[in-house]
Amino acid sequence: HSTAQPFQLLIEIKHPEYYRKLNRSISSILLNTLRAYNLTQSSDPVLIQTFYVEELKYIRQDLHSKLRLVALMSWNSMNESSSDFDFYRSEEGLR
Repeated sequence: HSTAQPFQLLIEIKHPEYYRKLNRSISSILLNTLRAYNLTQSSDPVLIQTFYVEELKYIRQDLHSKLRLVALMSWNSMNESSSDFDFYRSEEGLR
């Protein structure tokens, strides 16, 4: 069955800090995999999301990805992330 709707990949990066402790970059692995399928541009049907705001900054600034990135936010009552969500919700953090 075919539809006119394009597919979308919604990919969530879980616990990138864990992989860093193992000297691995889960984001590099992910981007290399997407690159193999020619998925590298902001117009491509890919969204990458994570609770780790610093990882999104790393993806954009250090890995130079143009893919669309989504910062997941919470009140962090369950320690979803080491990110300072109070800061990232502030005017300065949003900049």
